[in-house]
Amino acid sequence: MNTGEGSFENGMLIEEQLADRQNRNTSGRASEGFAIRAGLERAFIDGEVPAENSWTPSLVYNDYLLGEKVFVTLARQLEECSEFRFSIAFITLSGIQLLKPVLRELQKKGIPGKILTTDYLHFSDPEALDFLD
Repeated sequence: MNTGEGSFENGMLIEEQLADRQNRNTSGRASEGFAIRAGLERAFIDGEVPAENSWTPSLVYNDYLLGEKVFVTLARQLEECSEFRFSIAFITLSGIQLLKPVLRELQKKGIPGKILTTDYLHFSDPEALDFLD
């Protein structure tokens, strides 16, 4: 139920439940592990599980009516990451052009990343692959 002040479950704000559960875990890794688990459970098993939106997977797509674009979401997530991995079917030069400045910035910051792709049916653009090399 949404009361305008936050969501309640069992008489406790969801944010308070999250803080309570996370405080039980003293190391950052344990808290992060809890947050990831809660996000996955909320997304794939039970939508009522309290979880932070930042750890809950979601479908990302271009929504022209709302003005939301996949690139903006990717760039924002990459700006906050400590490492990244992509698995994509193919890479085109036009597709990589938007991400070039973001990827260069990550490289300057020393943030490691991997992009897994294929040359199946020669769909990937050699120039785009050269940039990633």
